[in-house]
Amino acid sequence: MKFFRILTACLVVSSCLTLTACGNSPAKDSMDADLTIEIRPDGTTIGQTYRLVCLEGQPAEGTDHPRAAASCEVLLNHGEQLRALPRKDQICTEIYGGPQEATITGTFNGESVIKQLSRTNGCEIREWNLFEPLVGPGGAEGI
Repeated sequence: MKFFRILTACLVVSSCLTLTACGNSPAKDSMDADLTIEIRPDGTTIGQTYRLVCLEGQPAEGTDHPRAAASCEVLLNHGEQLRALPRKDQICTEIYGGPQEATITGTFNGESVIKQLSRTNGCEIREWNLFEPLVGPGGAEGI
């Protein structure tokens, strides 16, 4: 009987925490972003600069990004990664993906973001690939 009381208490606490966490996050289709994306194909010289504006998860006026719909979709699903800092304990493969770099600056859901992307190791390549619609595949062909 004691086991069931503990189990019930755990389920109640878990449900309350889940509801609290869900209540604080915006609805998935309500994502707003106003970003400037600078792409440096050679790692130093800016080759392309785009503005991406998404309102409620859709491309909006002011956007000049050639893949705006796909970029807004990526932000809808993974935009919080723009705020993620590299983990200090992360182990990355030493694979060089090329000299390309990109900087994404602006606002995401009302908060300022600055994200640096490169292709210098496996972890950086994975992150670049996550945001590939925003920054291109990483080759010389651009977006």
